Formats: sequence, structure tokens, C-alpha cells
Amino acid sequence: MTRRDRFMTAWANLATGRPWLVLIISLAFAAAGIGVAVKYLQFHTDRDELVDQSLAWQQRYTAFKKQFPRWNDAVVVIERPAEGGSGLRDQFIDELAQRLRATGEFAAVTDGIPSAEAPPGLLLGESTERVQDVATSLRQSAPILGASTAAQLLALPLISPSLNEKARHELTSLLHRLHDAAMGDAPYDGVLGASAPVQRLTTSNDELAFVLVALNSASAQETPDAKALETKIALLRRILRDVQAQPQFQAMQAGVTGVPVLEVDESKQSIADASISTSIAFVLIALLLFIVYRGVAIPLLALASLLLGVAWTFGYLTLAVGHLQLLSIVFAVILLGLGVDTAIHLIARLELVHPDHDHMPMAVARTFRGVGPGILTSALTTAAAFAATAFTDFKGVAEMGIIAAGGVVLCAISVMTAFPAGLEVIPKPEKRIRSREGGEAKPFAGGMLNIVDQHALWFAVIGGAVTLLAAWYGSGVRYDPDILKLMPESIESVIWERKLEASDDRSVWHAVVVAKDADEANQLADRLRESPLVAEVGDAGMLFPAELDEKQQILNSLPDPHAVDPSPGGGDIRAVAQQLADRWADNDPALADAARAIADLPDDDVEHLNEAYAADRAALIAQFNALRTAAAPDAADLPNALRSLWIGQDGSLLLRVYPHGGDEGASVLSPERLNPFARDVLAAAPNATGPAIQIYESTRLIGRAYLLSAIYAAVVIFALLLLDFRNIGDALSALAPVIVAAALLAAALRLFGIDLNFANMIVLPLIVGLGVSAGVHTTHRWRQQPHDRPAGLVGGSGRAVTLTILTTVIGFACMMFAEHRGIRSLGMVMSIGLALVWVATVFLLPAILRLRTRDGEVAR
Repeated sequence: MTRRDRFMTAWANLATGRPWLVLIISLAFAAAGIGVAVKYLQFHTDRDELVDQSLAWQQRYTAFKKQFPRWNDAVVVIERPAEGGSGLRDQFIDELAQRLRATGEFAAVTDGIPSAEAPPGLLLGESTERVQDVATSLRQSAPILGASTAAQLLALPLISPSLNEKARHELTSLLHRLHDAAMGDAPYDGVLGASAPVQRLTTSNDELAFVLVALNSASAQETPDAKALETKIALLRRILRDVQAQPQFQAMQAGVTGVPVLEVDESKQSIADASISTSIAFVLIALLLFIVYRGVAIPLLALASLLLGVAWTFGYLTLAVGHLQLLSIVFAVILLGLGVDTAIHLIARLELVHPDHDHMPMAVARTFRGVGPGILTSALTTAAAFAATAFTDFKGVAEMGIIAAGGVVLCAISVMTAFPAGLEVIPKPEKRIRSREGGEAKPFAGGMLNIVDQHALWFAVIGGAVTLLAAWYGSGVRYDPDILKLMPESIESVIWERKLEASDDRSVWHAVVVAKDADEANQLADRLRESPLVAEVGDAGMLFPAELDEKQQILNSLPDPHAVDPSPGGGDIRAVAQQLADRWADNDPALADAARAIADLPDDDVEHLNEAYAADRAALIAQFNALRTAAAPDAADLPNALRSLWIGQDGSLLLRVYPHGGDEGASVLSPERLNPFARDVLAAAPNATGPAIQIYESTRLIGRAYLLSAIYAAVVIFALLLLDFRNIGDALSALAPVIVAAALLAAALRLFGIDLNFANMIVLPLIVGLGVSAGVHTTHRWRQQPHDRPAGLVGGSGRAVTLTILTTVIGFACMMFAEHRGIRSLGMVMSIGLALVWVATVFLLPAILRLRTRDGEVAR
């Protein structure tokens, strides 16, 4: 008996000789693991924590966040309603902002800029088209400049020979606003729309308005942890829903988005989907085992021993890592598929050997000697493959590797210890395990696959050619960095981010550049605007307008209020209104009714109306005067609402760089838009950072990290296989199914138009780590029984390999029920990849092994 056989026998004897002690200790460790996890395990939502913080671009982002505490503001987006327009929206925003401030939970709520504090020159920071639109709108208000009274303004339509439908609608609206003012209920922005107390933050087309909500507490500037962040976002949404539920606001459409909100929503969905997928996978795997083994006791015992290992893993990951994140959340599904593999291999061999023994412990010992080495080699190589990913700069993959590596080993130990111990404590275990005829030489699939042995050369040549062709074709598979495509379209934050992108070039996925002073900011703004891919340099960039002379000429051409000729007519507004009512009584009853309401006003109400009109006309005249002589403001001119957003704690200035709109339907995060935009921004400002740059840089890192992870895993696995087999040919044979499956998978993805993404890119190290088990067990079986056909798949090995891959596929296939499209894509890609591992193991590896066998012996 070899040293390896003695070790395997001793392990089996320990488990079956002291079963109750083994089970009690196993349960104690499981309880401790769950207890530690419940108390200390956290979930991290910030994507930046998935990347090594020592990287230069990560340090730039960290420095930016330190200088600008409001980097993680939530964005409440409010649509302008079809009825009620901007006035109703302003009332909605006022009510929402008041309620948010009243909670004391948010450090700041920015619902606009107080008009009294807003420098008129801020308009110069807008696009030339926007300045021209404002000037055009103001020119349409020019008649108001000459109408010193509301009566004079209303008399103008009487002079006009006709009014088109649009003009009549605007006149009707003016009459209603004048009447509201007479009743003491002046519109929010005045009777002429010129006296809004707050200038809202809106898109250029005014379709959407924003309220920026700081998610840190009012008493501290630190970013809240994941749980606190989720709580604050939930509070924000609850208040928003309460305001929308008020009768006057039920037509208002609004939602919450922003980078931190998107990340929290994604994390919540990921946790829910991973939990559901794991539960479904467990049930389906259990049902499969019930059917295959034609009973309940043995499958339940196998699953119970596996759950002990999963519980141990929770304790281990809490101590080793301390948290889960978007990638490592799927570790439980991986362990279910891999962990049950150990039990399947044990049961497959027990079914064949236990009829030859009177007592189960002897059968268990023989089983351990037969399949134990393959199980341990498989577990250690898989664990080593995962552990190798810890050497990459992508922290998310590294943590996933550390957790999965420990979990694979712990689950293998728990099953190989608790399962045989459990067999000893259940009554008559030999009657609960099926007996399969044929013993250790039983052929796989009833001998139907012996054709692979008979035509080994043809299978090997064709398999090699297909693999090379697939590798060439699959090298063109595409990576898509758009993380919004991974999230369900039904999530609120995604819906409103898409609306924001569609309405305006501004998006939460923009770049930011921090300038130390005004001179540097001016130079950077000029360089950034040279790129045709940059739509706008906002925030402090508005202090350094492009095309300044042209914009000032547009505004300077506005009418001079002091040079406008007075309007004719006037007198009592009620008489003028009555004339309007008489004129339009037949052709426009709505206009006539509005005019008649003015005509019926008592003296006191008319006085209120005239006062409101005079105040709003004065505000409009002041606006004309200010814009005609507007100059670009300085940082010192900014109101506090903007200083907290644009000026850093050290006095630095923040430039937000927005990308131009792309092709119809193309997201700003699509590679066609993101990559050239980020390259242009970094060329103009090498210190640029922000969400778009982070995605761009992390995309480059992820590609390298996953590729290196796969290479590291393959190297480590090959080294361990060499140590185990002591033969290069055997080691390469065991790796063959993984290599072939990886090439075929890449080709399949490209053929069916399935992009790699942030979630499913992990398939590279996963396929290596999970798929190697099939090759290891098959090669081990061939070394023990080189003369049996098909090579490596006899004696229950082929059946066990098929079942283990099937259970792992079930685990990943259950992810396809997820709403999170990233998890769904990972499940689909891994299911395809593992199925291809089985194909390569069954149809190619036996041919390779047969070609390496000479005269019934293993070729050395």
C-alpha cells in the first residue's frame, strides 16, 4: 500500500470510526461560522472598492472625493408635466426640498439657485444655442417693456387684427395668471414669469429638472457605509413618494438616480438574485440526486455535509475578507456545484464496490483509495486556480478567488468527513446505497462511446482542428463596459438615468477635472472644448465661457428697456378685459371666460393685480438690463448653493466634462462612445477622473486582470498536476478539456453576439477553476485502468463526471432567472462553458488518452 493509500485509508477510518464525534465537531464549526458571519459580514456596494486603491487613477478619484464631499449626491429628476408646466413643477420641488431638509438626515439639498444671488453672467457659460434661445424668448417679451400697466398689455391684442391659436392660448394663460394674482395667489414665478425666487437646475430643453441631495449626514462629511447609504436612499424615495401622493402632485413624474443610487440598486438586486438563484439551484440539485440515486436519504446526507462546508466558508470569508461584493456574491452557487461533486464521486464508487464488502467502513476505505486522490487533486487544483487570482490588481477578482479557494477546500473536507460519518449513524446504510453491476470496470453509457476509442486518431485530429479554428474566431469576442446593460431596465435609477441621457448630453457618467486655480481651470476648459467628443464643460467651467464675444453680442442686442416706446391704450383693466371677452365670445369661449373673470374683479382685487404686474415688470426690466451688460462671473460671485458643488475644500475648481450624444440608442458607456471620449479627456487633462474615467480605466484593468487570472490559474494548476501525476503528458491531458472548452466558448459568444461584460468576464478564471475537475478525474481513472474503454470514463468515472458537471450547470443555469442582467449573463455563459467542458471530456479526452496508451499500458 502506497503512502497515499495509507493516508486515504486513515481518513476514511477516522470518519467511520468516530462518526458522532466527527459530526458534533463539524456542526460546532458550522454554527461558529454562521455566527461570525451574521455579526460581522458586510456587503460593499462601491465599485471603486473592487479595484486596488494604490493605482494612480484610483488615487486621483480618492483625492477628488476628499476635496468635493458632494461627489456622491443623489439626483432627483423631475419631469415637466403636460398640464401645469414649470409652475406646478416648481411647487413640487419646493415641497420636496422642504421635506428633505426637515429630516436633518441630508447634509445639503440643492433645488436651484436663489435668483437674488445668481450672477447674470452664468448664462454665458451655457451653449451659444442656449443663449440664443433665451434671447429669442426675451425679445418676445419686449411688448411688456412698453406696457407700464397690465391694461396697456391687454390692449395690444385688441389692436391686432387677428390672433392665431398659439397667441390666444398664451393670452388665456396670462389672463389666468393675472386673475390668480388679483386673488392673492400669484404664480410662483410672477404674473409674467420673471420673478421666480429660485432658478432651477434643468436640462437645456427644460424637460427635466434636478434636485441634488447630499447623502452624507448633516453632522458629518464622511460617506456613509453601505447599509447607511441604502437607508438614506430609501428615506429619500419614501419622501418623494409621499409628495407625489398629494392630490395636487399626482400627475408629477419623478425618480432618483445618480452613481451611488445606481450602485445601491444594483447591489440590492444582486443580493436578491443570488439568494434566489442559490435556493433554486439547491432544490433542483436535490431533485436531480433524488432521481439519479432513487432515494432521499443518501442525497440529503450528501447535501447536509455540503451545507456544513458552506457554513464553514461563511466564517472563513468573514475572517479572511470581511465582506462580499458584486462579484463574490455568487460564491455560494459555485460551492454548491463544486461541493456536491465530491459526494457524487464518492457515491458513484460506493455503488460499485460496497457489494463486495460486508461492512460499510471497508467499502468507504476502498472508495477513498480509489477516488480520494482525484477528489483531493481536483479540489486543490481548483482552489489553487482561484487563489492565483489574488495576485491581480483587480481587487474584486482577487477577493472572489480568495473566498472560492478556501470554500472549495472546506467543502471538500466537509463532504469527505461528514458524509461517511453520516453513513455510519443512519441505519443500514448498505441498503440505502444502490448496487450497480459491473464493478470498477463498468463501461460508461453502456459502451456507446467506445467509438471514441476505436477512432481515437480521427477524434483527436478533428477536435484539435476545431479548437484552433474556434480560438482564432473567438479572439474577436467583444467586451461591453456599459454597466447599465447589466441592471434590470425596470429599476428606477436606470429608468431615470436613461431619460436623462435621452433629454440632455449631461449624464451621471461624465468626467471631472480638478484645477488648482482659475488660470489652470481656464486653460483646461479651452483644451477640453477642442475635442469634438466633448459636449460641455460644466460646473466651474461655466466661469470660463467658450465663444464669449459672440454670446455677449447676442445679449447686448436685447432691447434697451429705457428706449422702448410706451404702449398705447390703457385705462381701467376691467374695461379692456370686457372688450376682449366680447371680441372672442364666439370664436374662443375659454379666452372670453378668462377675460370676463378679470372684468368682474372688485377694486381691491384690481389693485392687487396691478401691484403684482408692476413688480414682475420691474423684475423683467432688471433682467434685461443685467443680461445686456453681463460678464463672465468669478468664483467669488457664486452663490453658496454652487460653491459647495464647484469649489473644493482647498479652493480648487471642479470642471465636469460631458460627452456628446452618440448614435440613436447608444449609451454613453458603450465602447464606441466611452473609449474615445475618455482618451480625448485624458489627453487634454491627464489628471482627469470621475465616473466615466473610472469605468474606462477599470475596463482596461478588468480585461488584463481576468486574462492574467486565467493564465495564473492555468500555470498553478499545471504545476500541481505535475506534482500529482509526475508526468507532463498526464498534466496536459487533464487540462485539455478546459483549453478546448475555453476556445469553443469564445467562438460561441462571438457567433451568437453575446458580449463579455463586467459580470460574465469572470468566466475565464471560473472555467479554468471549475472545469479542470473533469479532466483530473478522467485522467486519474485512466491511469488506474488504462485498458478499459472509453479511456478514463469507466468504473463510474464518466457517470460521476457527467453528474458533477450537470449539477454545476444547474447552479449557474438558475442564475438565468435573475433580473440582474449581469448575473443572468454569467449564468448563461458559464452554463455553455461547462457544457463544452463535458463535450471535450467525453469526446476528445478519451481519444487523447487512448493515443497515449501502448499495448494496454500508460505511455510514460
